[in-house]
Amino acid sequence: MKKLSSTLAMLAVLGLAACGDKPAKNEAEATTDGAAMQAGADAKTPSAVAANVDLSLIPVSTAPLGAFPYVGAPAGYGVRDEKTMDLAAYPIWTGTGFQTVEGKVHMASSATPEDKTFSRLEVQRSLDEAVKALGGVQIANSEAPNPAIDELPQTLRSDMNLGLMIIYGNPISAYVIRRPDKTIWVQVIADASQVIWTVVEAPPPPAPPAN
Repeated sequence: MKKLSSTLAMLAVLGLAACGDKPAKNEAEATTDGAAMQAGADAKTPSAVAANVDLSLIPVSTAPLGAFPYVGAPAGYGVRDEKTMDLAAYPIWTGTGFQTVEGKVHMASSATPEDKTFSRLEVQRSLDEAVKALGGVQIANSEAPNPAIDELPQTLRSDMNLGLMIIYGNPISAYVIRRPDKTIWVQVIADASQVIWTVVEAPPPPAPPAN
């Protein structure tokens, strides 16, 4: 009996020693680890707020522009609906979030003639070529996650309804045309039956402060 009691006592001591090999983290360590995990998760989650596009990395274009809004319905298609505002704010998808740009805004949706079948690839490629011919640089070509879209202010989504009405679940192509006197942003969204394009003519970014 004494031998059994001694054995149990020894096992209990060994068990406590094993637990002590890996001490529990204190509250400060646990908080730090939790913050690091959250930061890692946030870094992978697109948001409605994105770092502004560095326009200094976009080459200045001097290609002939023509009249605002500079790009129109793809060849063979018409315009179903359009709207122009002298001053408005529109969210541009940058691939990681939305950058809200202010300026003169034109939004339009395509119409397909009765004797033609709509082709998403055709209209996307047509607009892509038209914008790049003006010196546009593509900054995004992907879908925006629903949570990022949902974070946009309701008033902004309502005011820009024509330009955003098919934004859920569809690829977004965004471009910047940097001019000496202005910055032109173009966003194209297409679904299986139409394409919507938005043009924002904004002032050039402020010059960096002199040294």
